[in-house]
Formats: sequence, C-alpha cells, structure tokens
Amino acid sequence: METLDKEQQIERLYATAPVYEWELIVNPNSTRTKLTYVFFLYQCLLV
Repeated sequence: METLDKEQQIERLYATAPVYEWELIVNPNSTRTKLTYVFFLYQCLLV
C-alpha cells in the first residue's frame, strides 16, 4: 500500500464517487414539530 501525502489524499477523496447517499425528508407542519417548538419556547421563557 502506497503512502500518500495530505494533498494526494484530498485529491483522491474528491475524485472518487460517493459510496452512500441519502435524502432527508422533513415535514415542517407535523404535530410533533409544533409541540417541540412550543416546548422549547416554554423552556426558554422559564429561564
């Protein structure tokens, strides 16, 4: 196995295709999200 310096490692990193990909889908209007915001704001007001 060859030893690469930092520049060569970065170049090789960007030259290779990604192995894993994912998509994050968030529903901003869900009840859970609204309750989380309310709880967070309530906690901020108590401090």
